[in-house]
Amino acid sequence: MNELLNIYASFDWMTPAWAIWQDFINRPASHFGVMAGVGFDRGNIRRILKKYGVKSWGYVYNVDGDTIMFSVPQAKAKWAEYILTTEGVPVL
Repeated sequence: MNELLNIYASFDWMTPAWAIWQDFINRPASHFGVMAGVGFDRGNIRRILKKYGVKSWGYVYNVDGDTIMFSVPQAKAKWAEYILTTEGVPVL
């Protein structure tokens, strides 16, 4: 089943295109990577940042599926990194 989902995900071009569009609209943006599968999913990360007033978008997995990538406004990047590390999120 996991292999089937990986094959299906390789045809998903809309999600990365939407993330790139949001980067363009919300520029300048800073990009983050978080290790996937270590207790924090996309929803958890989004909720943590939103709780502290940081807008975020993107939330796509890399090709190997081991990293969650997302963006925040450049002006909030240091604050976002501080929040995530304080909450125990494994930021790369």
